[in-house]
Formats: sequence, C-alpha cells, structure tokens
Amino acid sequence: MDADTAVKVPNFDKPPPSRLPAFTLGPNLVEHQLPNGGRVKEIVWVTPDDVDAVLSTFQRQAVALPVFKEHEEAQGAFGAMTLERASDGGIDQVWTLSGTGAALVASGRWMFDSPEIILSAPDAQGRKHLREIRSGSLVNKPARTGSRPLLMAADRK
Repeated sequence: MDADTAVKVPNFDKPPPSRLPAFTLGPNLVEHQLPNGGRVKEIVWVTPDDVDAVLSTFQRQAVALPVFKEHEEAQGAFGAMTLERASDGGIDQVWTLSGTGAALVASGRWMFDSPEIILSAPDAQGRKHLREIRSGSLVNKPARTGSRPLLMAADRK
C-alpha cells in the first residue's frame, strides 16, 4: 500500500479541530439509535432552504449549544458549539471543548461528534429534511456515514 492509499489513523498528539462538518447539501446517510440498542439507517435531505432555516433557528436562540457525552444531558456539558454555513453551502459545527471535554478526545476515549437533530415529516417525495440541530455530543458510534475521528482533520470531500 503506497502513502496515498494508506489508511490514516488519528494523531493523538494534536488537539481536535474546532470546525466540524455537520451536514452537506443533498442526501446525508445517518443512523438513529433505537431504545432497544439497535440502529436504523435513514437519509436526511438538506437543501439551501433547510440550511437557512436551521441557521435562522440557531441565531434566534442567541446562545451556544451544549456538547454532551453520548447525548446524556444528565452528565452535564463538556463544551459548547455554534453553527455556521459551510464553504460548500452545508452546515458546520464550531466546537469549543472544556478542559474535561478536550481530555476525553485527547485520550482517544471519545472519537466522534454527533449532532442531535430534528427532522421534518416526509415531503411529497418521501424525503425527511433537516429542521434543527439542538446539541452536539462526543460518541464512539458515529451516526453519519463518512464521519472521521475528531483527532483527524475535518476536511470536507
């Protein structure tokens, strides 16, 4: 395997990026955790109008969103995040981790980000659209296909 095709591994000596892709325009494959522990795959559609609506909802709140661990609010927040339009027109999360949150990532104990989302009812084509992002979370099972460990560059494709 040459250097261009080698599998990349996280760099535990560098801090995680603060800007993380949340959703791109078009279809985004996600998996939802079920109460019984199973997972179900679903497509979340994101249009420019959806991005405008999500960012408008966030801006009206006028406060950063919490970053939890495993989506468990009872443990408290391990940082905060804001939402911004991505250079490709989608949505990026901008994270600021607390010292404890940064230590969880640096240890390799929590490897991925996971935004908590609200979806629309299916439209006429049966598509569910992104309506809101309510929080972020440190997780080990990423819900979005193509997620990259937090200790790797968060480059968009």
